[in-house]
Amino acid sequence: MRSNQEIAQQVLIRAKKITWLRLRKRGYLLSAATVITGLMLVFVLAVFIPKGVDLPQDAPTVSHTLGALFVSNSAISYIVVGVLAFILGACVVLLSQWLREKEKHNR
Repeated sequence: MRSNQEIAQQVLIRAKKITWLRLRKRGYLLSAATVITGLMLVFVLAVFIPKGVDLPQDAPTVSHTLGALFVSNSAISYIVVGVLAFILGACVVLLSQWLREKEKHNR
């Protein structure tokens, strides 16, 4: 038969494990939400920005797609590139944090 101290120790161990599992699940949900939000933002930009691009009359003839956005040297081009770079950077940071936590957990 187990003593009260052993039972209390087992309860504490189980509580720590449950807390860790909840935090891990929350981290997965946050990562998934971040990736989905980033992809949605890129999709929305790809769909709606080409319609709003006003190319000068003497600009080279290029199809009016997202690639045409970068032909003109307008401010919107730099904003889009900055947003896309930020999204990519955020994804890299999240991936590196996830890998670090996974490595720390495996030790």
